Parts: sequence; structure tokens; C-alpha cells
Amino acid sequence: MVDARQARWRGLADPLVMCAVLVFVVYAGNFLYFFVDDEAIPLVFARNLLRGRGLSYNTLEGPVEGYTDFLHVLTSALTLGVVHAVGASTISVFFIGKAVSFLTGIGTVVMTWQTVRRTAGVTAMAALAGLLLLATAGPLAVWACSSLETATFVFLLSVLLFAVHAGQQRDAPGLDTLAAVTASAVVLERLDGPVYVAAVLGAYVLCADSGRRRTLATRVGGPVLAVLVAYHGWRLWYFGDWLNLPIHAKILYKLWPHGGLVTKPPAISYWAQFVEAYGRVLVGLLGLTLLYGLRDRRVWPVIIATGVALAYASIVGDWMFGLRMFAAALPWLAVGTILSLSVLEARRPLVGVLVALAIVVSSADRARRFEAEYERVSRKPSFLRHPGTEPRVYFGPYYSVFQALAPHIRPGTRMAYNQAGFVPFLLDADNIDDLGICSKFYAKLPTTDVFFTEAGRHVPLREGPVIGATEAYLLHHDVRFIVQRNDLLRHANEDRIPPVLLGGYFVRDASSAFDTIYRRSDRTASEFQRDPRLFTENLAHTSHVTMATLDGTPLGSHPAALEFLRGGADRLTVDKTTSVDVGFGETDEAVFALGVNRLTANRPVRLVIELRSQAGAVVFSAAVDLPKAGPRAVAMRLTQPVNASRLHLSFSSDQRARVRIEDLRVLGQTAPLADYIHRTLSFH
Repeated sequence: MVDARQARWRGLADPLVMCAVLVFVVYAGNFLYFFVDDEAIPLVFARNLLRGRGLSYNTLEGPVEGYTDFLHVLTSALTLGVVHAVGASTISVFFIGKAVSFLTGIGTVVMTWQTVRRTAGVTAMAALAGLLLLATAGPLAVWACSSLETATFVFLLSVLLFAVHAGQQRDAPGLDTLAAVTASAVVLERLDGPVYVAAVLGAYVLCADSGRRRTLATRVGGPVLAVLVAYHGWRLWYFGDWLNLPIHAKILYKLWPHGGLVTKPPAISYWAQFVEAYGRVLVGLLGLTLLYGLRDRRVWPVIIATGVALAYASIVGDWMFGLRMFAAALPWLAVGTILSLSVLEARRPLVGVLVALAIVVSSADRARRFEAEYERVSRKPSFLRHPGTEPRVYFGPYYSVFQALAPHIRPGTRMAYNQAGFVPFLLDADNIDDLGICSKFYAKLPTTDVFFTEAGRHVPLREGPVIGATEAYLLHHDVRFIVQRNDLLRHANEDRIPPVLLGGYFVRDASSAFDTIYRRSDRTASEFQRDPRLFTENLAHTSHVTMATLDGTPLGSHPAALEFLRGGADRLTVDKTTSVDVGFGETDEAVFALGVNRLTANRPVRLVIELRSQAGAVVFSAAVDLPKAGPRAVAMRLTQPVNASRLHLSFSSDQRARVRIEDLRVLGQTAPLADYIHRTLSFH
């Protein structure tokens, strides 16, 4: 790939990278209002670390690993300590973090150039296309404006690639030392860091000669492995678990047989989101260019590492705007594009130049579209067009919630808010995160009557009196405030914001356009601190269903039709009599209560609810009369537990009637749930 043209354009090196940096700064400046709630989660852990509470999220559960960025938590503690020492405003930590991320975004562009500038045969046009591809990359630009660890992580990966790639071309112990130090930082900066380190080192080991393999193994692989073993050994000792809470809450369910689990996957796959953001034309151009680059073996390791990173991001996914998981692969993709375009230009000069120009034009077009999508999704303007310093613009609806709660919540007040970062951090509240990202109780709760989502385990909070283990935990710990997003409340409560939650234990206090705040009522909840049997799950949830029939007609093993068994509602036509039979276990389980959040009928209807054992014996029976007008809720607590595995519903009416049944639960405890409650909670 040695080319005489190399010497002629090398003088353009500094102006070329300066141009790319300028493009990045201008483009990324549009996103300076960008903010996600997760930015404050490491700061909650950092504050508790500074207070001598260890790596904990609240005062209830002790040390918990509710983060994925250990090194970022430590640097956040340092930043927070300095801010407090100089008497600066607590909120300034977000802007300091934003500045660090912006600088590391610039550093990523520079390090990408440093990786290829000494590679023989790299052409000016290829370098221009690759650098502008990176400088106009929406995921890098938007996350360079966030105080999360993402941009720093991407920068470390660009340094790692530089050190390993340059070391492949010449024996330089200093480069190998840099690679070892950077790789060690990568595995500490994010829990999935070993995946990226393995991708780079594995690719270069695979493509190197035997001498270089030994060097990589001893100078780089050995030290990194030692750091990795020491860190994860400490994690196991400190937290008592190989897996952190986000993995328990967001990832493990993907590895189970899904069966009747109620999942809320994104509308399109993560890879499809990437293709949609970059466009099929640009993705196709990049794919074909990288394929052509395989003609030169020296390009192989970069392409292999990039492929692994892209595949990993596609599998893991993420719920936040900005394709955060793909950002890590972008500097490697840029390097692979530069090297591959140089191969193409050396063999097909005109084709290479045209492809490079097409990549530049397509990158600019997709950057424009990405910025427009950001404004639409975030409902925030471009910072460059509308600069300002108003906190409400930077932090969006979270700042309004903070202002509404600030007069009522003193430091240490116990609250529950599944947006677990910004508001609890600024209020210094003792928060419970019912998604399970920061709460060990929810993350490891052995129940399946929930919605499994990319953001964690979600249980809709309802107005009705039916309370399971997730809601009981809040009452057990005497939570004083619940904050819930309005869209979630409406979805769970017939498109309205209910005046009370959990059967009156919480009453509505204030509402904003984004959230509603509920305050603890005067109703006593001491029984939840005395009786472990109140921590139940819906045994008849569709994730437990083994069989179901409607008037004797089978509905399948896990019937989607029975929405009322998964928190939803169904309408049934009662032509004098209608019956529903549901089997919810291979063995009988302890049942403590029955509940229906809402029953309505257009004519008088009698409903008989029966619980039956595996042998077919009726172990419980109750009749409910539905009047013609008005909804009715049902809450029956059994005086003595019964063992059952079948539910029989029998509807009868003198005339043809329509019945709507919403969120029926057979509340009981499986053996794993009963054991979990006794192990994790204390009762008076």
C-alpha cells in the first residue's frame, strides 16, 4: 500500500484533523441541551461513597451494584467532592461532566486520525471521508453532550485501538504499555468493557505472527487479565453476586424461554434503529467498502473488531435516545473505513474517490436528519440556534418534578420514583427504584407477573385495592411519596390520572405535564410490616398459565386473549352462562387472596369465582353480583390459605349481557417467593 502520494499530502495532516474537529464541535454543539436521567445515578452512589456508606443507592439495602460504570462512579465522587469543597452548586456536577464528555469526544476524533496517519498507503480522500463520518456521527455527538461515561468510554476505545494498531506496525514497548493501561481502564469504566478489549486484542492476535502474539499476550493481555480478575473478585466479595442489578432487571429475561412472559420490546430492533439513523445508502456504502478492504490483510483486525462491536451492540440494545451502545464502535468503524477506502483508491482510484465523496455527502445528510429527530424526540431546540442557561431547558421535566417536591421532601425522606437519578440526587432523598436497576429487592424478585422491558421490570401502579409484592414493599418501608409518569398512569388506569393509588394508601398531591406526585395517606399500613403473606404474586398470570378454555374451547397454552390475567382487560359475552377455566400450575400453590381491579356489565350478571386443586376439588368459592350500572372492584382476603392450581369463572345472566373484566389476580406465594420474602425482609 506504499504510495508516493503519501508524502505529497502529509502536510495536510494537521489541517485535515483540525477541519474534522471543527465539524465535530459545531455539530455536537447542537446537542448541548441533551440530558438523560441516568446521568445522576452514578452521582447518587458517589454521594453515599463520600458519606462512608459504601457503594449503596439508599439506606435500605446496603451495598448494591446498580450501575455499570465503576470507574465513572469513582470519578463522579471526586468531582462531587471538589464541588462541595469549593462551595459550588450541586447541579454544577452535570455541567462539569458535560464538559469532560465534550473534550473526550474531540479526543476521539483526534485519536482516530492518530491511528491511521502513519499507516502506509492511507490517502487524503479516504482520511477525509472517515474523519467526517466520525465527526458527523449522531451517537458520538449527542453522547459527547452527556455527563454519562459513554463519550469517555468511546475515547478510551479509540486510544486502545491506536496503541494496538500502531504497535502492530513497529515494536514499541511504550505503545504496549499504553494499550495495557487503556485496556485496564476500559474494563473498569464499564462492566461490558472486557467484550471490547477481547474484540480488539483477539482480532490483532488472530492476524499477527507468532512473535507479536506472544508480545500482546505478555505485555497487554497479562496485565489486563490481572486487573480483571482482581476487580471481579472484589465485586463478588463486596456485593455477593457476579451479576449487577441492571443485568438482573433488564437482560436475564432475554435468556429465559419467553413463553408467557409479558415483554415490552422496542418497536424495531436495535440494529434496525441504527440502519434507520444512518440510512440504507450509507450503511450499504460502508459495508461494501469494508468488504473490499478485506483484500489487504492489514485491514482485517480493524474490520473484525468493528464487526464484533456492532454485533454486540445489536444484541444488547438500549432504551435511550442516541444509539448509545453503537457509539463505542464508531471510531473503529471510521478507522476501518479509512483503511478500506485507501485500498480501494489504490486499486480503483476513480471509484475510491467517488465512494469517499458519497460517504461524505451521505454522512452530512444523515447528521442533519439525526439532529432533527433529536429535536422531535427530546422536545428541545438546538443549543446553537437557541443558546441559554435556564436549568428547565437543560433538565426538561425532571427539573419541574424537583421543584414541585423540594418544599415537601427533606434530605433522607423516603420516596419511590423509577426515574432514579436526577430528582432523588438533587433532593438527597432515600429513593426506591421499582424498575430494579438500583433496588436489589426488585431486581431479584422471583416473580413473573410484571412487564419485562429494556428499562427494567415494570409493574403498573393502579387505583384499585389489589396489591402484590412490588406494591407491598413500598408500604412495608413506609414510603412517603410516589412519583409516576403520567403516560404510565393513564395506560394502567383507563386513560386517566387516578386520585388515589393502591386502594387509597396514596393520594394525589400535585401533577405536572410529565409526572404526578402522590403523598402517603393516613390509612395505616402496619400489616405490611407484620405479615409476610401480603407479599404475593398473581399465580394466575399468563406467565404461569398451563391451560385455558372458554366454554370448553381451548385457548392455547399461553392465551393472548386472556388480557385480564396480565393486567389488561377483556370483554366477554354472557349468553345466559359463560365459563372460563384456567390452569396455573402443575402443583397446588398457597393462595391468600383474590382481587379484580374493575368489573362492569351492561345488565345484571352473577360471577362465581372458584379455586380448585390439582385433583379437581373446589377449595374456595365466592359469588359476586354485578349491577347494571357502575364498575365494581373485588378484594377478597381468605381467612385461611388454600392450595390451588386452577381458576374457574362462571358468569350467568337472565339476558344476553356484556361483561368487562380488568386485572384479575389470584394472589399467593410460590415456594421461591415465600423463601425470598423471608430471606430479604424483616417483620415485626
